[in-house]
Amino acid sequence: MFINGLIPGEVIYDDVLFFQAKLLVKQNKYEQALLSLSKIIAADNQGFLTDDIYFMMAEIYHNKIKNRKRLKNTIRK
Repeated sequence: MFINGLIPGEVIYDDVLFFQAKLLVKQNKYEQALLSLSKIIAADNQGFLTDDIYFMMAEIYHNKIKNRKRLKNTIRK
């Protein structure tokens, strides 16, 4: 449990991190957005947001960071 009372893997935790990542992308803070998305995957890689998270990560690597190696690793998952 975190200080804010959220528990990794719970829907509200995943939603908070997912929307935080969307906000960070709009602010051009791509590495921080990827960190938020990675936390969701680490807590629950079978959740209902999993496909959206991997898609968002791939878009960041391909369109924003231009890192093909990390893009390929994300697509393989």
